[in-house]
Amino acid sequence: MPANSPAIPPGFAGGMALGSWPPAEALPAAPRPIPADASQLAHRLTVALLLFATVLQKVAVPGTGGSETAMPISLLLMPILMLTGIGSGVMLVDGRRLAAYLVFMACSAVSFLLSESLRLSMTGWIFVAVMQACFVFRFAPGRFDFARTLRLLSNMAVGFSLIGVGQFCAQFVVGREIAFFMEHYLPPGMLMSGYNFMIPLVWDSPILKSNGVVFAEPSFFCQFLALGMIGELLRAARPWRLAVIGLGLVASYSGTGLMTLAIFLPWYIIDRRRYDLMLLGLIGLALLATQADFLQLSAITDRTAEFSNPNSSAFGRFFSIFMVLQDYILTDLPTLLFGRGPGSVMEFFSQLHYGAFDPTWGKIFYEYGLLGFIAYFTFFTVSFMMARREMRVPLAFTYLFLGGYLVNISILSLLLALVSLPALQRAAPGPGPGLGSGLGAGLGSGLRTRA
Repeated sequence: MPANSPAIPPGFAGGMALGSWPPAEALPAAPRPIPADASQLAHRLTVALLLFATVLQKVAVPGTGGSETAMPISLLLMPILMLTGIGSGVMLVDGRRLAAYLVFMACSAVSFLLSESLRLSMTGWIFVAVMQACFVFRFAPGRFDFARTLRLLSNMAVGFSLIGVGQFCAQFVVGREIAFFMEHYLPPGMLMSGYNFMIPLVWDSPILKSNGVVFAEPSFFCQFLALGMIGELLRAARPWRLAVIGLGLVASYSGTGLMTLAIFLPWYIIDRRRYDLMLLGLIGLALLATQADFLQLSAITDRTAEFSNPNSSAFGRFFSIFMVLQDYILTDLPTLLFGRGPGSVMEFFSQLHYGAFDPTWGKIFYEYGLLGFIAYFTFFTVSFMMARREMRVPLAFTYLFLGGYLVNISILSLLLALVSLPALQRAAPGPGPGLGSGLGAGLGSGLRTRA
C-alpha cells in the first residue's frame, strides 16, 4: 500500500471492503512480512476453530447432553474467540458483509412475524442470527499466514486418519466398548444428542464404521478427511500422506466425503499438473478392488443404488427436499415469498411417505422463502464465495448440500477458519497454469494468491 494511503481503523473495514483493493501496480513485488505477534494470534484463533470442528464436535455443555436442548460446548467458546480477535485488532468488521447480513436478518424477521407454523422457533431464529453473524468478520490484511493453516489442516487430517484406522481395527482386538470409549464412558450429560455416533457397516453388522473417535458420525469424519486431502494437495501433495488419509476415508465407510473428492479432486490435480497422483490414485483403487470382499467395500459401493430408493439416506439427503418444497412451499404466493418461519422445516416430516432431509440450502428456502433465500445467498456470496479461493468451492458444496449445517458450529468453524476469516490479497502476476474464471476461480487460481 502506498505510504500516503490512509490507515485502516482497527475493527472496521469501511473503506477497504472486499473487492476494493488498490491497483495492482501499487502492490510491492514481494509479500509484506507479517508481524509475528499478529500472525501468531491469528493462527491460535484458527487452531481453536479447527478444534471446535473436530475434537469438541460431540462434546456438550456439561448437564445439557443427551437431551433435545443439548448445547455444544464450542457454542459457548465461540463468542470468546471472536471477542479476542476483535479486541486485539486481528479481526475486523467487513462493511459489505455487515450490510448483506442485516438485509438477510430483516427478511428473516418478516418470515418470523408472518409464520403460522406450530414449529416456529424463536430460539432457532436467535441461533441463526448469532452463528451467521460470525461471517461478518474477517482477519485484517497482513495478519494471517494461510500456508500455516493448510499445514495444520493436513497434519490434523493425517493424525485423525491414523486414529480412525486404529479405532476401526481396535474393535476386533479389544472390543467395541474400548474402541468407541467416548460413547461408552463419557457421561451422558456431556454427549451431544441427535447424532448416530456408532453406525454398523450394514444393517445388523457387528462391525462399526470408524468415527475417528472424536467426530459425531462417520460422515463428519469422512468429510473432514476429504477437506484435509485437498489441503495436503494444495501444500506439498506428498503421496504417502494422501495414502494415509485415503485409508481413513475407507475406515469411515461413508460416501459424503468421497462424493466431494470425486467432484473436486480432479480439478485440483489438473490445476497442479500432478498427473502422477492421478496414476497413483488409480493404482491404489485397483489394490483396494482386489481386497474388496475382505474389506467389505460393498458397504460403500452398494449405496449408489440408494439414490432411487425413497426410504434411503441418499435419496433423502439429495432429492427429498425438492418434494417437500413442492408440497408445502410452492403452494401459494405468500408462503413462496416468505417461507414457513425459523425452525419449521421438519414440521411435516413425520407425515411423509418417504425419508426427508433438510440440507442447508433447502432449510433456508423452506423457512425464509424466496426473498430470504436470495438475501441469504447474497450474504453468503459476499462473506464466503468472495473470500479465500483455495477451498471455498468444496467447502460450499459440503455446507450447502451434504447436511443441515446452517447453525452447526463444527461445520461453520471450518468455513470460518479455511475461507471466510482469512484476508484476501491480490495475487502477484506471474507465470503458471490457472483454470481461469468460473469454477476454476474457486479452485486453482487461488493457489497463487498470497496468504
